[in-house]
Amino acid sequence: MRILLLLICNCFLIGNTYAQYGFDTLRIYFDIGSYQPARESYNELDTLAASLQQQPRGILIYGYADYLGTEVPNQQLSEKRAFAVRNYLQEKGVGSQWILTTMGMGQREAKLPNEHGNPFNRRAEIFIKRTLPKSIVEVHEEKKQMPAPMIDLAALKVQETIVLEQIHFYESMHQIMPESYPALQELLRVMRDNPTLEIQIEGHICCVTGYPDAMDIETGNLDLSFQRAKMVRDYLVKNGIAPTRLRYIGLGHSKPLVPVELTEQDRIKNRRVAIRILKLP
Repeated sequence: MRILLLLICNCFLIGNTYAQYGFDTLRIYFDIGSYQPARESYNELDTLAASLQQQPRGILIYGYADYLGTEVPNQQLSEKRAFAVRNYLQEKGVGSQWILTTMGMGQREAKLPNEHGNPFNRRAEIFIKRTLPKSIVEVHEEKKQMPAPMIDLAALKVQETIVLEQIHFYESMHQIMPESYPALQELLRVMRDNPTLEIQIEGHICCVTGYPDAMDIETGNLDLSFQRAKMVRDYLVKNGIAPTRLRYIGLGHSKPLVPVELTEQDRIKNRRVAIRILKLP
């Protein structure tokens, strides 16, 4: 099967004390069992290498495999794909100090109804850091936001959970998307109106098996669900909620709502933040 190479520019906005950052994403797709890019792919990698030499920026490289075969060989294959991309970029003059992460993420379990596996998961992804003007971030944050549904404490019991369905994060990051703030503000309102309420914030992720958690490309660690739960906790603390009323935990992919993710909707359901009631007012 012909290898496809797509360059998708996704503006993932990240808050920072000194600047506003984003990432471009380069995705490279591989044949079944292969870890070498096709001949036509090298033009795109050459262009990337030249760009990084002219304007050095940090990049992160992740390799993946689909479900064909078994877990251990697929883990090795995903690593070979990531390092094949890394080695080629270094051969073309990209300094190792700019390659912040190179990792094989193993096999993805999403299956298609055919015998040829899932081509989307036979890929390597390169996240290329860039700086965004502050004005772009401000315009993005002013986008129209949907009102959040009301949280009804009267319908809940201790140890019950509610999913905050309108809280979303940028891909592979713990930064909250602007349209999520109405849901955060509703949670904040409930915490303020019920000063003895105590909760546990639980982060969940999609798309990862064989690891306790997914990679957070902001921290470089396998702690994405934990960092997302902490981000919600930090928002509440910043707005006056006592830390003693809040616990937070990352549960990784250990409690998926959809065991086999076949669609983006399946992945959205698993990629969530839930609130567990620890003490009712």
